Amino acid sequence: MTTREDLHGTRFFIDKLSIPFIQNVESSFESKKKQLEILSRTTPIMRFGRDQNSIAHNWLYTGHIERQEHYKLICSSIVCDIFKEPCYYQSIPSYRVGFPGNRWVGSFHRDSDFGHSNSELNVILALTDMHDSSALHVETSPGSFKYQSLNMKQGEFIIFNHIDLLHGCKINRTGKIVMSIDFRFIPLSASVSAFANPSVTVNSSMLMKPGGYFSADILSP
Repeated sequence: MTTREDLHGTRFFIDKLSIPFIQNVESSFESKKKQLEILSRTTPIMRFGRDQNSIAHNWLYTGHIERQEHYKLICSSIVCDIFKEPCYYQSIPSYRVGFPGNRWVGSFHRDSDFGHSNSELNVILALTDMHDSSALHVETSPGSFKYQSLNMKQGEFIIFNHIDLLHGCKINRTGKIVMSIDFRFIPLSASVSAFANPSVTVNSSMLMKPGGYFSADILSP
């Protein structure tokens, strides 16, 4: 089975799929530029359990229905070309928004702290450039408490070990709004144990099993 340790730090581009997805997100915000400027100044510092509920997040999740089929194509491409084994995929990706003077993850954590399966594989797609203080900061090794910024270019994908490594965000000092999505996979070969005792998600209390947090269908290479 493909392992997180083997794939941690793997970077790649799928321009034919990521660019249209990003363009759709950008176009959805075209008429909301003034509101975004206000939100940048007024959104409270994001904290644990409340880093998915800003007005901007609501816009992104509401508009995702237009991008769902395209998102599934992205997931299918990753399963075919990267994981190369049948997988369940996260039904709806987690949208992240980092306003200037704010952060886009509420706390430093390991996803295993919140009931995520050891079998999960996690992928990030940068919807904007994400550098230095606006990037995700990830432990260099488990338990080291030493971090490096996971700098990414717009349209870049990266796989990272979200289960074993602490990760989180600093305050965004770049002066720019950053956005990304992250989404998880469960290989079919590990699905019986992964879904045996499903937990619920922190922000939406969704059950982490097929037909809930994960897709009911399986993507195959």
